[in-house]
Amino acid sequence: MRRVQRLLLSAGLAGLATVGFVLVVGASADALMVLLFAGFWIGLHAFLGFVRLSQRLDRAAGLKLLSSSEYERLTDLTDLTDLTEGEGCDSRRGDR
Repeated sequence: MRRVQRLLLSAGLAGLATVGFVLVVGASADALMVLLFAGFWIGLHAFLGFVRLSQRLDRAAGLKLLSSSEYERLTDLTDLTDLTEGEGCDSRRGDR
């Protein structure tokens, strides 16, 4: 039931924002405007859903964010591993 309420609230806010945009800009309130804003709101919800899922998976996995120095150290180690295996930077190019 709570999910349905959130969906209805979200749809109401999206509708109000669309009507507000049409009134402020003076655009015509036709089907294309509604379709444009429907796509925008669906995309926004998909992005926010992805962020929530990503945060939930990070918490469940117990992952930590890397600092830039840690990231550089790991990429340097990867480059050294590639060189010892005979796969240098030149092998990643497609112009051989």
